[in-house]
Amino acid sequence: MELEWITIDSAKRRGARASEARSRSRRGSGGTAGHHPALVLGPPDTFGQDFPFVIVCPLTTTHRGLALHIEVEPTATTGLDETSYVQCELIRSISRRRLVHRLGAIHAEQSRHVADLVKTLLNY
Repeated sequence: MELEWITIDSAKRRGARASEARSRSRRGSGGTAGHHPALVLGPPDTFGQDFPFVIVCPLTTTHRGLALHIEVEPTATTGLDETSYVQCELIRSISRRRLVHRLGAIHAEQSRHVADLVKTLLNY
C-alpha cells in the first residue's frame, strides 16, 4: 500500500482547528499547512487511472494506543520523518486530484494488518 501526501479540503476545516492546521509546518508525518499524509487503500488497478476517487486512511503522529492504529516507522521506504499511525477507523473517499505526491510505501505485513482491520470494521 502506498503512502501519499493529500491536500486537506479547506471547506471541511472549522474554527481553531483550521488556523491550527494552517500554522503547522512539519514535513513527512505531521503535514504541512494544507497537506497530510495518508495511506491509499484503493481502488484496485482494475478500475483504471481515470477512476475519479481513491480510498484513504489518514496518518497521525499521536500515539493513542488504539488497536485500530497501525504503527509506521520513518524509513527511506515509507518516506516519513516521524513515527506515524495509520488511523484505520477513519476511512475516506477523496478525489484523486487531492493526491499531491507519493511519499513511499508500507511493508507487506503492515498492509495485511490494515486490510484485516478494515475488513473487520466493515464487517466484510
